[in-house]
Amino acid sequence: MVTESLVPPERLKHATFNSFKPRTPSQAAAVLQAQQYVEHLKNEKASGWITRLLRRKRRPDEASSGLYLVGPVGVGKTHLLTAAYRAVQPELSPVYLHSSELFASTIRPEVAARSIAERHQVCCLDEVELDDPANEVRLVRFLQTLTDEGVKLIATSNVEPEHFLSNILGNDRFETFLKEQFRQRYDVIVVEGDDFRKQQTSPGIGWIGLPDHTRVHLNRAYKNASDQKLRISYHNLKRRARNTPHAELIARLTKVKALFIADISLDSADEALRLLRIVDALYTDEDAPVLYFTSDISPTSWFLPEDQHGKMEKGIAEKFTRTISRLYALCEMVHVPAATEKASTA
Repeated sequence: MVTESLVPPERLKHATFNSFKPRTPSQAAAVLQAQQYVEHLKNEKASGWITRLLRRKRRPDEASSGLYLVGPVGVGKTHLLTAAYRAVQPELSPVYLHSSELFASTIRPEVAARSIAERHQVCCLDEVELDDPANEVRLVRFLQTLTDEGVKLIATSNVEPEHFLSNILGNDRFETFLKEQFRQRYDVIVVEGDDFRKQQTSPGIGWIGLPDHTRVHLNRAYKNASDQKLRISYHNLKRRARNTPHAELIARLTKVKALFIADISLDSADEALRLLRIVDALYTDEDAPVLYFTSDISPTSWFLPEDQHGKMEKGIAEKFTRTISRLYALCEMVHVPAATEKASTA
């Protein structure tokens, strides 16, 4: 695993502890705990404790093996993670890693963790997502090796350790670690609040309502847009997503300044995962086009955990809530009443 280029995304360049604005008591407590933990790490570094292996029982004056920031989407967990990353530089040489990079790697998790330990003393792991038992195995082995190598962890997740799949599916190999050892090793900090992305101004628009009425708005916006624009039906986008390498598809979608997607509607977990990857790529790309779309129902109802009967599908649906949050950051949602639209287009 190459770690030299693994740094926070450009969109988080202004994320610091000072720029974090708590909106709930738990957010205020979380930023204070994160700051205290960072200072503790620096003190350990100065005294030499950071270089020792942590297999033994932790002393009362020692920092834990890491912080695990858990809570719903849009409450500032990634902001705090990035702030901690910057706060420990350069003393502790941190590395910033998204869980998708860990799960996509062909390198064994133990090898990846040891590679990180050769250069870094803190690993900032963003968005721990567990919708696949195989990924959970990779994660647990990665975390255990980091601890063995003396690397501190600061992670974010929407999932509390007790709700990992090993606890649900009965994987005895990891149940003990997750149920008994996890909270002993890591300080689990719950961050609560409303999704800030739904409260901010968004550049694009999502029109929600009957297709015949929402398409009027989409077509009008497409006609008024300048050059470098792309209009595609969601049906065709699904086909391209199945037949085109993801990187190639995203490169095509992000070449334009305005992207118009008509009639988004999800029918399966596979579709949800494909759309998830597309929306996440648009959200994280600094030069992504302004997004416009239509749908007959609100994005919050596209793929619901309570509608899914399999444990894996429920996991994907819960993960999808983060994507919906990001979609609200990209687009203002406008509900189009049928009667009003008929009158305005008569």
